[in-house]
Amino acid sequence: MSTHRKSIFYLLFPFTVWYAVGVAIRNLLWDTGIRKQQTPHITTIGVGNLATGGTGKTPMVEYILSLFCHEMHVAMLSRGYGRDTKGFIIADQYNADANTIGDEPAMMARKFPSVTTVVSENRLLAISNLQNLNNPPDIVVLDDIYQHRWLKPTVNILLTEYNRPYFSDRILPYGNLREFRTAHSRANIIVVTKSPLDIPPLDRRNFIARLGVKPHQRVFFAHILYHQPQPLWTETPDCQVTTLDLSLPHNILLLTGIANPSPLLAHLKHTHSVTHLSFPDHHQFTADDIQTIVDSFAALPNDQPRAIVTTEKDAARLVSSPHADLLRQLPIYQLPISMEFNSANGETFDNAISTIVRENISFLQRLAGSPYFRDTQFDA
Repeated sequence: MSTHRKSIFYLLFPFTVWYAVGVAIRNLLWDTGIRKQQTPHITTIGVGNLATGGTGKTPMVEYILSLFCHEMHVAMLSRGYGRDTKGFIIADQYNADANTIGDEPAMMARKFPSVTTVVSENRLLAISNLQNLNNPPDIVVLDDIYQHRWLKPTVNILLTEYNRPYFSDRILPYGNLREFRTAHSRANIIVVTKSPLDIPPLDRRNFIARLGVKPHQRVFFAHILYHQPQPLWTETPDCQVTTLDLSLPHNILLLTGIANPSPLLAHLKHTHSVTHLSFPDHHQFTADDIQTIVDSFAALPNDQPRAIVTTEKDAARLVSSPHADLLRQLPIYQLPISMEFNSANGETFDNAISTIVRENISFLQRLAGSPYFRDTQFDA
């Protein structure tokens, strides 16, 4: 440990201890049954992490939605972080914007129109409301649910980054973990995100061993795919924005308001000259921010084509900003990403999660007509 890192550790140690004590007491209440978890009478898939962000929850949720939405009625439930509203809201074509439901749900609602996108601070109430719909979903995908222990998902998926795994991290505020590493045992599936495409078998086994995997858990490795950037302003032909060809060198202004922009920055720097304009995660863009973007783009060199590249999540907030008109004449592109699982022998992720989901749906269908089901209705 470097001298600088040691100094930080000693300064934050008292706060880390108090935070750790609070987390330990909270989890003890759940683990001993003093606080009761509820298991809804509907199949649920939870996605979360131990770290404070940047592990790839959004592309993981998208992957699951894509996996099931063509053959089942799927709902996606999020807290709706950063929205200006409160309570239970079902997204539709009129309110699918970042201000109303949050940036990530707004993005999901646009990309998956067949999915019922819902936001609510109270997940138990939201599940109850979804079950009472005229056409209730078969599956509810729960975003950022790992520390929300009032509700026990059918499938609990824990994400950890290959280059920032939980076994090498520390609890807040010295590290980035929301709770102790041992909390990984609550997961059914652990997905190691942003991993290399080809991991030597010995390295893979060693990594899994350091994860402390339990007998009931499955581990999968996944990586990020970057797709063709899409113009942000498709409804303004006078802007003359065409598809961005990233095979040619550009002077790029990278605009991010996400937890961990490092992989995206590294991806673009392979071919392009990149100026990075970074904002905090879920940042709401002000008039001054928009002007900074305009000025930063104007300052880019003219020796090769210029463009502004941002993430889909940031794009959802940009288009919802009351100051967005200042950007309409600029060549702004959103860069779609997706998650893909590494090739490996053995059971695939799709088969693993599909088996659990189908078995649980079949179980709930058999249970629906039994007296036990009627006597144990889900309490929101």
